[in-house]
Amino acid sequence: MLLQEKNNKHNLQARLLSLIIAAHTMTNLSRTTRNCPGSMQLELLCLEEGLNDEDRKRSQMHLQQCGDCRQTSKELDTFYAILTQEMRRTINNSSFDFTKRISSDKVQSGHLICEPLPQMNNGHGQAFRTKLNIDVPRETDDEKIDAVSFRSLKKHSLVIRFMTDSVSSKLILALWSLDTDDFHGWVLHIPGVSESVRFNSAGLAKIPQVNLERLDDKVIYLGFDMVPSPNESRLQKIIKSMVS
Repeated sequence: MLLQEKNNKHNLQARLLSLIIAAHTMTNLSRTTRNCPGSMQLELLCLEEGLNDEDRKRSQMHLQQCGDCRQTSKELDTFYAILTQEMRRTINNSSFDFTKRISSDKVQSGHLICEPLPQMNNGHGQAFRTKLNIDVPRETDDEKIDAVSFRSLKKHSLVIRFMTDSVSSKLILALWSLDTDDFHGWVLHIPGVSESVRFNSAGLAKIPQVNLERLDDKVIYLGFDMVPSPNESRLQKIIKSMVS
């Protein structure tokens, strides 16, 4: 399962690089007359991928001398900085609700209201008791997900929104909280269901599909384990944000 997830990430990374190469082919033709590295090479430099040491150093030296390429590089850097920031944002309830409405009828979705149980905190983290809410088909859009029960949450309560993924046979989890919008380092422990689930910064994670009834009225634990980030390129960080 882990190998499959890793291959999926590598395949996605390869496809993105292929698209970049194809998109810049024509632009490169016009730049060769000025001995510029080309927008494709500048983008790969910005993404910190696909260039050997010699090409990277040559491109960096060229940027010191060419104002046009410096401007292009600056625009690319701004674009990917914004993209990375947006990919790390928590999925808002309106977007999650829209995704459900356009999904197949076979997709199940809902949310877990998680109320704190401080007296049961342990080494796994803070304890919460769950209340399962499975969505039912609606004929109108009047009832939005954020109006169902989120507004009446008790203090420090959390919501775990979920949706089945028939392609990967997994359950997609999406955290939501009034207290924070950064879930980097958060780890979920569901006794008897999943030993350890690590969320990305946007609060997304996946677990094997289970009988949803097993998640109702259950004590779960949310802890915090900040693992040092590996030395990754900008492209790899974007991919990690896209694939939980």
